[in-house]
Amino acid sequence: MPDLDQPLGTSPVSRNWPRSLPLQLCCAGLGYFLCASVSGYFATWAGLWSFFWLPAGWYLGLLIITPKRHWLHVVVATGLADAVFNVMGNPWPLSYLLIGHLGNSASAVLGAYLIERFVARPPTFAKIRELGWTIILGGALALLISASIGAALMVLANPSQSYGVRWLQWYAMDLLGVILLTPLMLVWTRSSPTWSRDFGPRFWVEGLALMAGMLITLSASFLYSWPKQAESIYLAMPFVIWSGIRFGRHGATLVILVAATITHVYATHGYGAIGSSTLSDFEKSAEMLVSIGVFTFVGLLPAIVYAAQRQSEARTRESEERYALAAQGSSAGIFDWDITSGAVYTSERCRQLLDYGPEHADAFPRDYGGFKSLIHSDDLGTMLTAMEDHFADPTAPFSVDLRMIPRAGEARWFTMRAAALCHPGERPHRLAGSIVDVTDRKNLEAQLQQAGKMELIGQLAGGVAHDFNNILAAMMLNLEMLEIDLPPEDENDATLTDLRALTKRAAKLTEQLLMFARRRHIEPKVFELNASLQECARMLQRLIPENIDFAVFFHPTELRVSAEASLIDQVVINICINACDAMPAGGRLRLSTSLVNYHTAIGNQAPESRDGDFCCIRIADNGHGMPPETIDRIFEPFFTTKEPGHGTGLGLASSHGIIVQHGGWIELDSTVGKGTEFRVYLPQCDLPPAETALANPEPIRTGTERVLLVEDDDSVRRASASIVRSLGYVVIEAPNADQALQLWNVQSGRFDLLLTDMVMPGRYSGLELGRRLRERQPQLKVLLSSGYSSEIMNAEALEEKDFAFIAKPFDRRTLANSMRALLD
Repeated sequence: MPDLDQPLGTSPVSRNWPRSLPLQLCCAGLGYFLCASVSGYFATWAGLWSFFWLPAGWYLGLLIITPKRHWLHVVVATGLADAVFNVMGNPWPLSYLLIGHLGNSASAVLGAYLIERFVARPPTFAKIRELGWTIILGGALALLISASIGAALMVLANPSQSYGVRWLQWYAMDLLGVILLTPLMLVWTRSSPTWSRDFGPRFWVEGLALMAGMLITLSASFLYSWPKQAESIYLAMPFVIWSGIRFGRHGATLVILVAATITHVYATHGYGAIGSSTLSDFEKSAEMLVSIGVFTFVGLLPAIVYAAQRQSEARTRESEERYALAAQGSSAGIFDWDITSGAVYTSERCRQLLDYGPEHADAFPRDYGGFKSLIHSDDLGTMLTAMEDHFADPTAPFSVDLRMIPRAGEARWFTMRAAALCHPGERPHRLAGSIVDVTDRKNLEAQLQQAGKMELIGQLAGGVAHDFNNILAAMMLNLEMLEIDLPPEDENDATLTDLRALTKRAAKLTEQLLMFARRRHIEPKVFELNASLQECARMLQRLIPENIDFAVFFHPTELRVSAEASLIDQVVINICINACDAMPAGGRLRLSTSLVNYHTAIGNQAPESRDGDFCCIRIADNGHGMPPETIDRIFEPFFTTKEPGHGTGLGLASSHGIIVQHGGWIELDSTVGKGTEFRVYLPQCDLPPAETALANPEPIRTGTERVLLVEDDDSVRRASASIVRSLGYVVIEAPNADQALQLWNVQSGRFDLLLTDMVMPGRYSGLELGRRLRERQPQLKVLLSSGYSSEIMNAEALEEKDFAFIAKPFDRRTLANSMRALLD
């Protein structure tokens, strides 16, 4: 049977008291009348004098459970009830009745105020001090007023009576009423007993047995005058303790009132140590006050203590249930290490995070050594250092990211947070905390770091390529001028040819750098990927060694992409050649295509990956594979695992740049000793393939127009000027935009074409110079040049009419035809 009192609320409105004000007042008046009737029934002398006056306890309890704004209503209701009782009993004069009720009201109001101010609002008697201070403030102190007024009225009505005797009798009578009824009223109106939900046979049998046993015991004691020297009410103490343990404070307060009532009945009929004595009425009242007062306090102590213990246990259970529910619903796993014994408790979620399900729960380590063995060896030192720092200063946070080894599978990243428990001045004896799986976050951070690193390296590579292209431009143009001036069949002709070939190779190298840096302007066209890769595969057949089994598998339907086909071929060739280098003794190489509906929630994602439909080029080999440290740097420029002289380290770097610039990405999986697989993703295109035009070399076209050449690099400017003059043009040179504007003013703007570098020192760039001169001469043609095309790719210049761009390094034919394309 449940036997624990529910925790009491703190609302000033009682839980088991009517909410309606009229009904509250009716109950208040009726209860006051009934209490007065019961107390009056036990009168031992004329004037309705009894050992305890229950209305005093009822009145105080009413005010405590009633909001202050309704106290006046309670005073009126109890006054009416007092008047009705006075009419039905031994009537007092109306003036006496009014004065007496005002005295009672003053004591009740003062007591309720003091209790609310200094004890609790309202008292729950969950603590012994609440019971004691409620009786002291609401009874012993506040009742001084009503006793003083009541005794005075008694003496006025019968002057032969002693004021001191009547005062003590009135005071004892009211105080016992408060002791007996106020705790009962507050306990029962503030909450329902938990056993009220279990009115089964066991409840009734136990309750009836308790009451019957107490009635028989008390009756036998009073009737047979045993014990002779002590008040018989103390024999009811075991029953009060019984009720307190089994029925809580509700049962104890009720049994105490019943025991006091039985005692009063027998005492008024001359039974018991007090009732049968020759003491005066005053002395009997004092004896009864002491007996019942001590009985009440001692009887309630076990109920209060036991209820507090049970409430503490209930709160503990509730806390444990709340913790278990929170742990179950949380993504964190909980651990609790008893440092003294070495035992480690772990929650079910903690075991699940490490792949120890219910079927493997018994295999999970349950001591510190076993739990520590789950931590990756490379991270164990970090964890131990953080733990020792926390032990040295428990106020310092213990939070560390580490890898742990699941039952089956690769190590996963976790964030471990914990707090140590210790007594002051002692080493911690307990460490409790949680682990949270942050593998996905770590992977994302690694991807972001890799993307940032690639972007930084790309900026560096682009800058190097830009400067190198300026040098190559000057070299290439000067070599062409030497060839123009060289007599036929000169002995230096072969040397110049070799030099031109070297500059073109160098230009290809910088082009690869620009591909990696994504700073080369691409010209995408829609084409069918399978058909393009068929041509590429035929070329690969001639490049791949015979000891490698090379096979191609294409998707059965068309795969259309918008890209520069030659660059995609370059990516495939670069990856395939690297795969061949990974299989010097022969092996297997597979090239295949497919249509993939990609989801970023699965797979080994690259930073550029996204959801959607993509064409996938898969290149897989069974070579020696790559370790993780190589995979982390595989797309860095100039990084190579080949011997010196056998690779530039730009093949995969430029491939990465090409694919990203086309809106795709590259993923790879590699296992040492098993092989490597590259997956190239390109966005699918629904547009029809573009028609391929036949490329016919154009002849070099010349002209006679006036050209303003602006270039800050002296060697490039001189070489460019010589080439342009060799084509028949009139050239005016300027090293920067400011001098170009001065020359424009001197020449009165008599220019047909502006050939300018994009980035120059001074106030204006080449783009801004072109805009300013175009404002002065709308017919002016503008040709911009740069060492890399990202300066113009996103520039508004491409939207300007007749603005064109030529990438460095350029040769004589390319420059000549670009100029004529603008001027014609």
